[in-house]
Amino acid sequence: AAVIGVPVCVFLTLFVVSLGTIFKGLKNLTLDLNAVESFLASGVVGLIGAVIVYALLRRRWAAQQSLPVETQLDRVEAVFGILVIITSCSVAFSHGANDVANAVGPLAGVIEIVNTNQVPQKVGVELWVLALGGLGIVLGLGTYGYRVMQTVGYKITEITPSRGVAADLGATVTVLACTRMGLPISTTHTLIGAIIGVGMARGITAVDRRTITSIALSWLITVPIVGVITMIFFTVARFFLG
Repeated sequence: AAVIGVPVCVFLTLFVVSLGTIFKGLKNLTLDLNAVESFLASGVVGLIGAVIVYALLRRRWAAQQSLPVETQLDRVEAVFGILVIITSCSVAFSHGANDVANAVGPLAGVIEIVNTNQVPQKVGVELWVLALGGLGIVLGLGTYGYRVMQTVGYKITEITPSRGVAADLGATVTVLACTRMGLPISTTHTLIGAIIGVGMARGITAVDRRTITSIALSWLITVPIVGVITMIFFTVARFFLG
C-alpha cells in the first residue's frame, strides 16, 4: 500500500510547495505565471517526484512484505520523516507570507503617512521593514517559540511523521490560499486546527480536550487584552507627543 500511497503524498507535497513558491516567491525574479501556468508547472514537478519515489520504493521494498507489520510501518514512517521536514518548511514559508505581513503592513502604512502626510490606498514596504518583521519572528522562536512547539507537537494529540505531513499540507494550503485572497490569518491557529483534525480522524478520544479548551480560551482573551494595551499605548503617546 505504501508503494502506491507514498508517491501520492510526494506528489501532493511537491505540488503544494511548488505552487506556493511560484505564486508568492518568484515575482521578484520576474517569473510571474498566471494561475493555469502555475498549476501546470507545479503538477509537473509533483509528478516527476512521485514517479522517482515510486520507482525507488518499488525496488527497495519489493522483498520486504514478509517482514513483521511493525517493522514495515516503521520503515514507512521513516520515509514520511523526510517529507515532514519539507512540509514543515512549506508551513514556515506560508508563515512568512501571511503573518509577517500582518505586522509589517500596518507599520509600512504608518511610515508612509508620516513621510507623505497622506493616507494612500496602497503603500510599498521598504526592505528594512521586511527585515524587521523577519527579525521579530526569529526572536519569537528563539524565546518562547519552544512552548508553542511543545503544545503543537505533543500536547494536542500523538503526532507521527505521516500525520505531521497531513497537518502541514492542510495548514500550508489554507494559509497560502488566504494569503492569495488577501485575508490576514494566523498560521499558528491554522496549524493547530490541522493538528486537531489529524487527531479527530482517529476519534474524539485521540485529542486532549483540556489542551484544546485552554488554547481556545487563550484565543478569546487575546483580542480584548491587546485592545486594552493598545489603548493605553495610544493614550500615553498622545499625552507626551501632543
